[in-house]
Amino acid sequence: MTGGVICLLVLAASWLAPEAVMRAWLAATFVWTSVPMAALMLLMMMRLIPGAWNIEMMIATEAGCLLVPVAALAFVPILLGLRSLYPWVDQEQQTAFRAIYLSAPFFIGRTVLWFGILYGLTILLIRRRTWSVPVSCFGLIAFTLGGTVVTTDWLMTLDPDFRSSGFGLYALSAQACIALSGIAIMVLVSSGSQIRSPSVLGGLLLTAVLLWAYFSYMQYIVIWSSDFPPLVRWYLERAQGFWGGVLWVFALIHGVAALLLILPPILRRPGILLALAYAILAGKVLECAWLVLPAGGQEAGLLACALFLLAVVGLGGIFVSVWSMAFDLRIVERLPKGVRRERYAGAS
Repeated sequence: MTGGVICLLVLAASWLAPEAVMRAWLAATFVWTSVPMAALMLLMMMRLIPGAWNIEMMIATEAGCLLVPVAALAFVPILLGLRSLYPWVDQEQQTAFRAIYLSAPFFIGRTVLWFGILYGLTILLIRRRTWSVPVSCFGLIAFTLGGTVVTTDWLMTLDPDFRSSGFGLYALSAQACIALSGIAIMVLVSSGSQIRSPSVLGGLLLTAVLLWAYFSYMQYIVIWSSDFPPLVRWYLERAQGFWGGVLWVFALIHGVAALLLILPPILRRPGILLALAYAILAGKVLECAWLVLPAGGQEAGLLACALFLLAVVGLGGIFVSVWSMAFDLRIVERLPKGVRRERYAGAS
């Protein structure tokens, strides 16, 4: 309830500052929609690759996938406020391809189709478990291709002159870090010291952080070495002043987390793993603000930053509440039918 009220207050501020609200809402939405998107990718990998991660993470990951409808609803204000967010909406494009691709109807259509694909894959994987292998094989290919396109649409087109072939993979790696951090928190909080293989969670977190570091660094090196002003300008806008400080903060968080996750004693301590998962998630929140708020050379003032924090808290309250309910449901559905009837009878 509280999260919904906060979200309504943030959106109501669009009457006074539509651009600041839409930028803040997009950044916060990208944080939380990363959970179901990347959780679906992880679920498809789990169905194809057996191992201890299935035992520790399967229920939390399936519950995360069920957040797809919530993610789609969270994106509705962005589709309604495209004109306040993306500069290309009212611009005449130089080529026929850009005129078609950078058009509001096509953008909305791609986004709606993407959420429809995510929801369809989720239903097939959870309700039709015997189809897991073919659905996962097809889904991973579709997810990688579609995910790079859609994340490019949502974030890169904030700066129509910026283009990078590696941006989509960089964005997907950031989403994987967010989802894995959230899943690790869900598993560690619910299991506590009873978790059987904490090193599995730690190893996956380390892998996600290193993969993110690779894609982000490679994109930076390729763009900076090109010395092409429209591309280099994208980094310059985010490397000076306040946003330069934000960059160093989340880079330091990820670096320290990676160094600690290498140590075997850390991997055996659920309490420390939980703290590192929270830290990585906080770093990703800062990174999403760094990606979106200063986009297009616009000065992201105190209002936009405050609205972003409120939107993150509000949407976070909604997503965490629904995720917890879905987590409990997935546990109940795994119980024997007799026990399940007793559980429902006791609840009623």
